[in-house]
Amino acid sequence: MAFRELKAIDVMSMATLTAVIAAIWGFFMGIIAAMGVGSMMPALGAATIFGGFAAIIFTPIMAAIIGFVGGAITAFIYNIVAQKVGGVKLDL
Repeated sequence: MAFRELKAIDVMSMATLTAVIAAIWGFFMGIIAAMGVGSMMPALGAATIFGGFAAIIFTPIMAAIIGFVGGAITAFIYNIVAQKVGGVKLDL
């Protein structure tokens, strides 16, 4: 078994990947939130429907933005730390 060291992570690549994963996760969380909004306030009618759609649309967008920023920060910090103490060793 030959291990290879991951010396650096491309910041934009990591940020994009985590943004997409977070958006997918956010979509499912938006569906769950929409079901909660619909069941908690059935008397509000149209406002409840709008709130449900808003949850399905805005939750993935916000999750993607947070995922992008978080991924970029994580890759940036990893690159600094990996230079000092060494990177993760992987069996490729």
